[in-house]
Amino acid sequence: MTDTSELSKSEQLGAKLAELRAKTDGELATVIRYELDRALLTVALVTVTTAGRSLAENTYSECLQLISKVENVAGRRGLETKLSQLRAALDRTSAITDRRGASACSARIF
Repeated sequence: MTDTSELSKSEQLGAKLAELRAKTDGELATVIRYELDRALLTVALVTVTTAGRSLAENTYSECLQLISKVENVAGRRGLETKLSQLRAALDRTSAITDRRGASACSARIF
């Protein structure tokens, strides 16, 4: 009877661990989603400041590393989509900044 009792306790412990892992996974996804949203807003509002761009670039790098830790495939795919949006926004602002810099430089030459 002890074997059955121990097996039941082991199953309960396994179920509790799985529940805790799912909760932790969900919380990680929430944190990543929040940081990506914040970075996207930063890029939209502060497109040409070095500090704003630097913050968004750092957020991108951090979230890129954390996304692989999210075990829920659907949740991870959604975060990957948002991460791609951030990368595209950063690339767009980089192109805008480069063009403005070139215009300012040529204006000073003439």
